[in-house]
Amino acid sequence: MEDKDPYWPIPEATAVKHQILRRYLGAFMGVFFTSGSKWTNKPKIVYIDGFAGPGRYYANEERSRSDMVPGSPLIVGDLANGFSLMTFTAAIGIIGRNL
Repeated sequence: MEDKDPYWPIPEATAVKHQILRRYLGAFMGVFFTSGSKWTNKPKIVYIDGFAGPGRYYANEERSRSDMVPGSPLIVGDLANGFSLMTFTAAIGIIGRNL
């Protein structure tokens, strides 16, 4: 049986998507989920990613497991953890192939 590696080197378009996620969602959460915001007592954040990929990528073509970068599910989770003092629930839906 062939051992298929579930990860692949990060494509340029995916790296751009991750930059947009960090900037946009980081700013969004900063505005809506900081102290004094009218949104702080909302109970749930729902994030659905239709193109989540494997969750991690190789940083380059060398495919070293010690040099991996997070995919969008982990990026969103890390951003949400930055607001862990807030009382909200984060639901992250991941749609991908053979995960």
